[in-house]
Amino acid sequence: AKICTDRWLSVDAAATAGGGDHSVIATFGQWTEGRTPKLWQRRGQWAYPDLLQNVKDEFIRWNCSVVVVEGASNGRALADDLKHLGLPVERVNAVGKKFVRARPTFTARRQGLVPLPEAQHAPWVPGYVDRMIILVGAGDEVDDESDADVYGIKHGLMGEGSAPSREDALDGADEVARLLDQAW
Repeated sequence: AKICTDRWLSVDAAATAGGGDHSVIATFGQWTEGRTPKLWQRRGQWAYPDLLQNVKDEFIRWNCSVVVVEGASNGRALADDLKHLGLPVERVNAVGKKFVRARPTFTARRQGLVPLPEAQHAPWVPGYVDRMIILVGAGDEVDDESDADVYGIKHGLMGEGSAPSREDALDGADEVARLLDQAW
């Protein structure tokens, strides 16, 4: 098994518990050759206190360096509460349509930059793959999974903060960097 040099969580926090959207806690890592594997995922319709506890538990379980949180819906409160608890947080904002945001992740996956664990070690993988195949970005059941992936993959492939400048993306960068620059 490969060893990750870093691990982080990416969270899309839904505002509803028991119905509607799902909250997603995705765990990503960084391999020395630059690939960003998706290591684990939890998906549920949790009340806010349970979401906060689940994020704290996963942060500790995976020994993460940061929690990347979408700053919409319950994400604002989650980011503030995690910071108050002393956890490092990177708050990101959704820009554009979900499917457009997700496009660069499809390219990164096709290029082998975002491998998934084998299903025998990660029982969430088959359902996740099935849901991602049907993503259209208009009220899908998988919208939250897609956004958690976008922010987690962006953090891994491009580092903390905003996407590279257009000059950097056009100056010898690969297709993933150009697509990420367009999406953000």
